Amino acid sequence: MNGFTSEQILELRAGKASWDIKINALAKLSSAIAQRKGINVATELQEFYDAGFNKGNLVDLVLLIADKVVMNYLHNITAVPVDFPEAVALQKKS
Repeated sequence: MNGFTSEQILELRAGKASWDIKINALAKLSSAIAQRKGINVATELQEFYDAGFNKGNLVDLVLLIADKVVMNYLHNITAVPVDFPEAVALQKKS
């Protein structure tokens, strides 16, 4: 829906975007924030700023991550059926 290929979507879900430096910085920081709960993300944050993002963009990103967390909690509590196709499982890192 957003113009990404299936392969790009899988890559984004894995926290990277090899085809675009700016999207890569965004994906890496998003993943780092979500996985580490905002702790020890200085390297990814600097890459985000170096790619041209600003503090306002950071606020937007954190709010988007928070929205996804809240919606996941809400879904887990209410068990409302999902009305879109289930995402393909990612390969686990070895």
